[in-house]
Amino acid sequence: MRSFILLFLTVATLWVLTNSLTSSVRRVELRSLTADQRARWQRAFWILRNSTEEEMQSRYGPLAHNMLWFVGKHCALNVEKDGSDAAHFGPNLLTWHRALARVWELTFHAIDPTLPLPYWNSTIDYLLYNDNPKASPVFGDDLLGPDGNPDNLYIVDSGPFAYLPAWKQSEVSNIIKRANPYGFVRDPSNFNPAPYFTRRIGNLWGLNPGFLPPSLVEECLAYPEYWPFVRCVDRDGLHPIIHAVVGGGWGNPNITKNLETLPTFMDKQSYTMGKIAEAGMWLDTLDCVVCDKNCTWVGTDPTFTETEDCRCHTQTNASRVLCKYRARDNPFFPPEPIDNLDDNSWGGRGDMGDVCDPPLDPGFIAHHMYLDLLFAMWQLKHKELAKTRWSYSLVEFRPGHNWNDISGLAPSGISWRDLDLKPPAGVLSTDFLTVKDIFENLRPNEEILFDVLEDAGNISKCRKPLRK
Repeated sequence: MRSFILLFLTVATLWVLTNSLTSSVRRVELRSLTADQRARWQRAFWILRNSTEEEMQSRYGPLAHNMLWFVGKHCALNVEKDGSDAAHFGPNLLTWHRALARVWELTFHAIDPTLPLPYWNSTIDYLLYNDNPKASPVFGDDLLGPDGNPDNLYIVDSGPFAYLPAWKQSEVSNIIKRANPYGFVRDPSNFNPAPYFTRRIGNLWGLNPGFLPPSLVEECLAYPEYWPFVRCVDRDGLHPIIHAVVGGGWGNPNITKNLETLPTFMDKQSYTMGKIAEAGMWLDTLDCVVCDKNCTWVGTDPTFTETEDCRCHTQTNASRVLCKYRARDNPFFPPEPIDNLDDNSWGGRGDMGDVCDPPLDPGFIAHHMYLDLLFAMWQLKHKELAKTRWSYSLVEFRPGHNWNDISGLAPSGISWRDLDLKPPAGVLSTDFLTVKDIFENLRPNEEILFDVLEDAGNISKCRKPLRK
C-alpha cells in the first residue's frame, strides 16, 4: 500500500535575500545527500567544533564562525534578569532561528561552497520508525550518528561524531557565563556530567516521546495568522519533540514514577514535554545557580546529612532544585541515585535536549532548517499577509519577541554582517537585526522544490506548486 506518498514532504528549497537577489541557497533533506556530500558535511561539522573563531575567519573568511559562536548565541538567550527567553516560547522562535540557520549556512559554504545544507523532515520518521526512533537511517554512521552509550554516561562513543567534546565553562568564560553543576557549558538544570556529546534517543525518563505526524504540518500551515502558526509549531510539538526524542533524559526516578501513573500516551507525552519546558523557562540570571562544594544540608529532609551533600538553588527560588553528589571537585563523577528527588529536579538530559548547547548535536541545525522550511511554506501560503507585517501580533511580548526588538536581544543578536546583508542607511553592519528586519530581509523565494516520499523511504524528485 502506497500510503507514504506525501506531496508536502520537501527535499529542497531555494532562498533569495532581498539585498542579494542573485544569491540562492539550496537545502536538501538529509536522506537525499549523496555519500560524498554526507562525508563533506560531517567533516565541516568537525571543523567548526575544533577551530577557534580566529582560525575560522582567517582560513575561511569573515562569514565563517566556529561552533562555540553558535552555542554562545543560543546559550545567552535565556539569561535575562527577568528570567525570560528572547527566542523561545514566543513569536521570535522562528525568526531568530532562521537568522541563526542562515549564518550556519554561510559558514558551511565558506568551508565548502558547493555543499547543499541538509534539513531533517522528522515526519518521515513518524511514518516509518515511530516505535523505534533509533532505527531511523538518520541515526546511521553516514548521517547524524548513533545513540549514546548508557554504560558510558550516555556519551556518543561510536560513529562519525564519537567523543565530540563538550566545553568546560571555565575554559570559555570570556564567551559563555553559564554552566551546569559539573562546570560544563550546559543548562544549570541539566545534571549531565559527561565531558563529551550525549544522547538517549527515544527515551526521555522512560518514555519514547515519539515523532509527530505529517497531518500536524498541514494543521499548522493552515493557520492564517503568524502567532497561532508559531504556537502550533511550538506548543503542539513540532519544535520541542525532536529535542526530546534525540536528547532524551535520565537520572530522575521521580519523573519515571509519575509517568507510570498517567493513563494515556498523550498524558505521558504532555507531562515530559512540560518538564522540558519547565527546565527551559527556569533560568534567571547569569549566576542563577549556586552549588557549594562543601556545605552542610540546610533543609528539613533528615536523609541528607553528610557534608558532601548540597542544595543547588537559584537566587529567586532556593528550593527549586535538589541534587546530591559526591566528589564535587571531580566533574566526571555522576550524581548518586536518590529516591526522594523533588518533582522540580530534571536529572540529566542529552545535549539536544539542553537549553544551552543543543548546537553541539548535529541534529539541531538540521531540525531547525526544517522548521525554517515550514516557516517559508507558511509565508508562501499566506503571502498576502506581507501587507500587514505578517499579522505579527500587536500584543506586547517578552523582550526580544516584539516587532521592533532586537531579535534575541544582545548578546544573542545576529548582525547584518553575520548574515552578509547590506544594512539600511544609518545602520552599522555590526548592528543586530530586529524581528522586523529578519522578516523583511530573509524571505523565501516564490519557488519551492517538492519531493515525494514513496514507500519505504525511496526519494524521487518532482516539482509542484504550493497551494493554499
